[in-house]
Amino acid sequence: MWKGQAIARTLVVLCLLGLLALVFSATPLPHLEYWTADWRTALLSDRAASEHAKIAVVLIDDETLEPYPYLSPTDRSLIAEIVRALNTAGASVVGLDFFFLKPTEIKKDDDLVTALRSPPEARIVLGFADERVPLNQRQRAFQSAYLAQIGRPMGYLNLRVDPDGVVRYKPSPARNPTVPESFAQAIANAAGAPTSNGTERIAWLLPSTGATPFAVVRGQDLIAAARDPSAPENAALLAKLNKRTVLVGSNVAFSDQRSTPLGVRGGEKTPGVLVQAQMVAELVDGRQVSELSRRETQALVVGMWATGCLLSWLASQRGFKFSRWTLGAIFLVGVDVIIFARWRLVLPFTLGMAAWILGVTAGQFITQMKLGSTK
Repeated sequence: MWKGQAIARTLVVLCLLGLLALVFSATPLPHLEYWTADWRTALLSDRAASEHAKIAVVLIDDETLEPYPYLSPTDRSLIAEIVRALNTAGASVVGLDFFFLKPTEIKKDDDLVTALRSPPEARIVLGFADERVPLNQRQRAFQSAYLAQIGRPMGYLNLRVDPDGVVRYKPSPARNPTVPESFAQAIANAAGAPTSNGTERIAWLLPSTGATPFAVVRGQDLIAAARDPSAPENAALLAKLNKRTVLVGSNVAFSDQRSTPLGVRGGEKTPGVLVQAQMVAELVDGRQVSELSRRETQALVVGMWATGCLLSWLASQRGFKFSRWTLGAIFLVGVDVIIFARWRLVLPFTLGMAAWILGVTAGQFITQMKLGSTK
């Protein structure tokens, strides 16, 4: 009897120590946390009723680049022609998701500078490789000189990638930033949206149909439409870009293809420019997804432990069988779904589940301690 009570007391103490470890530790089993959060995002995020009314994307793909001698860097006369075509379409803001790190052909480099320095209707935002991108001295010098020559607003193009290779958060600026705003924030500013502070989860927007919630136009189709804007089909294409914020970027195989929570089902990857468009849309729409603060997370962990312990103890007192895993998982998943769907708040699933299991285990051994003391 005394040996059984000693074991029960030891296990209850271990459950309490486990609770303390959860309260002061990082998330256990981070890949499970990623997986549950990604499914939540892919199933329950806001869904567009139709194509986004304010944002569109122009993709430069392999077919667009076929007439040009190289894939990278993107031909600057091609970018210049797309910018001019967007001016013809009446785009309000144009964001160029490209690095400019070395000279190409002088005539083409100058052509792009002319296209971007001209006073078009659209406001131009350029991408920038900041201190965190491993560049050599020549690349940094050329980037600074070339972008200064253009003289347009710019934002850093860095994306925050989690250890499993998935983009889930908006990037934060470097510690001593040369360019303090992200590319998405600089575009949103040009579009008249307010500034967002801090690093937060991306508030992904699900498409109503198809692969993306944005109107997507291929570069070669845009150029062809701008050359003959009076044709009905060309006018319809240009109308998709009129008075919209348009991001231009590449969609080339094996280049800037990103894993996101939206690909959790089939592993599909998303062009980096579409990830940028998601962040711009969040800022323009005023949507957000938040997480618990550290103190709120600690309170949740303690609450889950105490609830599991109390229910386990009460069930044991009345002779009921208590499923420590199933009931806790159903309860936490249900609460998590409701809170995310209603308030766009992400709960730490694995921390809560671990606290629940420890609490249920402690409750059962507390009962054994009491039974042992009555014998």
